[in-house]
Amino acid sequence: TESVIAIYQNELNLLSDVVNLLVKRAVFHKQISSVDELTKLTTEIASYCADEFKKLNDKRSW
Repeated sequence: TESVIAIYQNELNLLSDVVNLLVKRAVFHKQISSVDELTKLTTEIASYCADEFKKLNDKRSW
């Protein structure tokens, strides 16, 4: 398999792509089928990513 490395200008662009790709994957695999499920998944993903960004930023400031 071939790897691709993406360089993002800022965390917001990265977060947007992560949420977009995971939502598309969930719809494709029929893991979500309603707007309520979409809202819940999007909120969970964004919250998780924000927590991970915070951890990375905390490590960088050491």
